[in-house]
Amino acid sequence: MKTSPGLVLLPVLLLAACTPKETPAGGETVNTLSGTAVEGQYAAQGNQVVLQTSAWTGGAGNVTLNVLDAAGKTVELGRTALGADGKFSFASLPTPNTSELTKITEQSESCTNTFVVSDPAALNATAGLFASAQTNVPLTLVAYDTTTAGGTTTRTGTLIYADRAVTVKGSQTCQIGAKPYTADFNLALVKGWNMTTASLNLTTRAGTVRNGAPAGAQWIAFKVSGGATGLAVNGFLLR
Repeated sequence: MKTSPGLVLLPVLLLAACTPKETPAGGETVNTLSGTAVEGQYAAQGNQVVLQTSAWTGGAGNVTLNVLDAAGKTVELGRTALGADGKFSFASLPTPNTSELTKITEQSESCTNTFVVSDPAALNATAGLFASAQTNVPLTLVAYDTTTAGGTTTRTGTLIYADRAVTVKGSQTCQIGAKPYTADFNLALVKGWNMTTASLNLTTRAGTVRNGAPAGAQWIAFKVSGGATGLAVNGFLLR
């Protein structure tokens, strides 16, 4: 799978062991998408890293929805207005062309997987959102939980298009820096767009990828790239 435009490595998908006996919750088709862009950055606070967000100051412009085609080229599928307050809304989500889809089991340069796909012929694409106003920045759907006992968990939402109903189970390991992240996948994708959540424990470097949107998440335009910020996007997803 290839990392989609606008997605960095959060779901870099991570997680660890496959759980073949678990039945994934059924997915639901996502036909529309709306939200409010905010600005964010990770910052050190004592011995923890926290996510700080603030109101959008990038001005009015557009939000584009992009995918990577089979050749790895960024393709814009659609765009909608971005208000000066950061609000945007896609009344309907566009359907990718077949040339913009790849097989779910495809490997990438930095990731390997052990996916078991119910229909090996199934094709998918991962969407990336970009805010184009005073600057052009990716928007990432992120929720960030800091705890003292269990470590810090980042939950990232990603839109995945599937050309048919299909289940995906198994694990994916992505090399990020000197150490790998491993994610356990258990997805039931429906035909069309699906919202998925990659949950990653930054301490154990393990996580899960499941159906549904992350609770309490915001569409964040990160002020800086690299480091912890890079873990806020998604490279783990299917494609």
